[in-house]
Amino acid sequence: MRNKTIVVIMFLFLITLVGQAQTRREKTEFIIQKMDLVKVQKKHYQDRISFLKLAVSGKDTIRVIEIENIISEQYIKNELCSIFDTIFNDTEIHDLYLFSQTTTLAKLFFSKSAHTSFYIQSPLDEELIAILNRHIVYEK
Repeated sequence: MRNKTIVVIMFLFLITLVGQAQTRREKTEFIIQKMDLVKVQKKHYQDRISFLKLAVSGKDTIRVIEIENIISEQYIKNELCSIFDTIFNDTEIHDLYLFSQTTTLAKLFFSKSAHTSFYIQSPLDEELIAILNRHIVYEK
């Protein structure tokens, strides 16, 4: 009887482990979500399309609008997953998945203190800001 109980407990334990197992795609989507990559890529597309709408004409205008209509969060997520499939092997995806579950990821990429600390305040930065300020038109 004791052996049957142990076997049943082990079987139930294994079932819970299998239920927690993640597929490569699920891990990749989790990484993409944790790193906010869809939002970043969407902003990139929006900026590029906004510029192109002002810069192009004729058939190019129509194509830019068509491309804008194609771009969705699902489209971007699928493209990012495809890129991850090309770049990373299963072990690397697993490593990234584990890292993306840590507080270190959030501290490194999403904390204000990290952004402030990583910002280099060199004489070149100050000169670039001065040049930029000379060319910005401020509203009064």
